[in-house]
Amino acid sequence: MRNKKQDGFTTLMVEVLVGLSLLLVFFSVTAPSLKTVLQANNQNNAVMLLRSVNKSEGYYFRVFHNGYVTPAVLANSNAGQVGTVAAQTCQTPGFLGPETAASVSVTQTFSGYNYVFTPGAVSPITGSGCANPGYATYTLTASPITPGASGNFFYFTDQTGILRFAAGAPATATSPSW
Repeated sequence: MRNKKQDGFTTLMVEVLVGLSLLLVFFSVTAPSLKTVLQANNQNNAVMLLRSVNKSEGYYFRVFHNGYVTPAVLANSNAGQVGTVAAQTCQTPGFLGPETAASVSVTQTFSGYNYVFTPGAVSPITGSGCANPGYATYTLTASPITPGASGNFFYFTDQTGILRFAAGAPATATSPSW
């Protein structure tokens, strides 16, 4: 009788070990693909953010004829409370979401990437109704926080609106377009 209890316990232990080993095999197969999915997500978020800033900059340029401004200015809506609408001006265009602007201007990080917005020279023309002139040019770069882990590509864009990329090194104005 004593042997039967031990046999049942041993059989249960073997079944548990087989189940755990199957789970380990499953996780070892899926872990690399999960890393790839996370990298692709980070890279897509970087491209989306750069395109959002580019479109907002282009729209600001066409509407106010005041050059380009920082993402923080693009996000300023001066609405005050939720549900209120403020008149758009050079200082309060509200063309860019505050989260996107904060990712580029304040924290400079979002979804595994570091962002750097660099304004160029001051625009020689001040738009009608604008207190200060914008900038004649700008550049915006996105670099993976940990290259190879948080993302594989570096990105670059400027006032031309062309998104450029490079693998393994920072992208520049001469890198291939996305």
